[in-house]
Amino acid sequence: MSVELLTFVFNSIFIRILLIGDDIWFIASDIAKALGYKDFAQAVNQHCKYAKSLIDMDPLNKLVQENHELRVLDPKIKIFPESDFYRISLKTRKNEAETLIDFVSNKVIPKIRNRNHKASTILPDNIVTYDGVQFLRYEEEYEVRKGKIDTLAFYTKRDSGESGMSVKSLANGCGVALNALQVLLEEKNIDFFLEGTNKQGDSIADSLINKAKRGTTKPADFYLIKTPAIHVILDIHCERIFRYYAYESRYKKTKARELYIAYTKHGIRDSIQAKTQYDPQWALFHNKSTLETIDEKFKTKITELELKLVEKDTQLVQKDKTITELTQENKILKFKPQKESAYLKMLHAMVGGEREVYIDGPRPGRIDIVTDKMMLEVKNAKDFREAYGQLLEYCHEAKDITELADKICGLFLFGNMTETEIEHFKAIAKEKEFQLFTFQDIKDHITEADLDTLNQSL
Repeated sequence: MSVELLTFVFNSIFIRILLIGDDIWFIASDIAKALGYKDFAQAVNQHCKYAKSLIDMDPLNKLVQENHELRVLDPKIKIFPESDFYRISLKTRKNEAETLIDFVSNKVIPKIRNRNHKASTILPDNIVTYDGVQFLRYEEEYEVRKGKIDTLAFYTKRDSGESGMSVKSLANGCGVALNALQVLLEEKNIDFFLEGTNKQGDSIADSLINKAKRGTTKPADFYLIKTPAIHVILDIHCERIFRYYAYESRYKKTKARELYIAYTKHGIRDSIQAKTQYDPQWALFHNKSTLETIDEKFKTKITELELKLVEKDTQLVQKDKTITELTQENKILKFKPQKESAYLKMLHAMVGGEREVYIDGPRPGRIDIVTDKMMLEVKNAKDFREAYGQLLEYCHEAKDITELADKICGLFLFGNMTETEIEHFKAIAKEKEFQLFTFQDIKDHITEADLDTLNQSL
């Protein structure tokens, strides 16, 4: 049983139809959308008698095996026959219903019936001849932009299976003006169209020689048909142009991306051959390479991309390493933590000693750091009065503690301080005979190990 997926455009909505044998089946969600239903599933369940899922029609997946285009459809997608189309259309009061019925009755169905008749009888007007060579031709309507319908014309050479699109059709498919595409074709040279097609094993010298030979011309096989009446571009170069407008152009085109994805899913040549009903049995010079699957194409592309990514990753790792080193240096010079605990850990990592040493007395407490020579209290500069009083009290009590009696008292201040404030603090320290340290005094001596300690405490 033959099966074919056809697409029509109604008011900027794609209407997809499955032609299974001689029977017409509509994609239910497309029709419901065109009729203005908000809940597609509910509309189909209420108004259609013979709707079923694609998988119910094809439980063994045979239809998909016969036509690879069906792989883009969800196996659970609902479809219904012609009778249900009229049933669901007549049930709605939407204005679109009458217009859609006229469109399907007067354009879609007659075109399908006529197409089937042509396919079965192979009428001469399916075959065109240029310079004595026969080509299969297929034309379909396409929404070039919103509200403007034009055509796409496809050609397949009968004796080899090589396919292509006319220049005007290619412009329509990419969503650009014909003169814009013609300008692009003038600007781009052979390197643009043969990008990534060098054979593996070619040496750099061979590549340079080949590039010199190419000059600024187009590939020798650029045109499938070239006559004063028509220019048809070979399928592989059509694919390159679709890709350019889809992903590389300054003004990327949605239409080009849609067709690029659709045509490359199973190979643009296979797609065009299916549209023109090409049969390899007709071809004396059929090129078996045209049967290459999209999976194989994707594998090749993926391998190329993976190699490029590995190279990029290596470069990025080196850049990251350099950036990390610079960042660390920058942090050492500029970082300003706000928490007292951060400075405690940092200072302890630098000077060593014992943390939180108990000082007995009328007002007992714990001094922050005690080394073999000093007792240090760490405080924010804004709390200087509190820190100053606390330090003097600890130092006074320490004189009666043997192991602390000979140690120098010190105060470490951090936080925002003006030059005037620092000079004021130093004058007090000198008068009261204790050592004063500020964060600004020691930052040039901080090591990466100290910085790690600081980062862990934040």
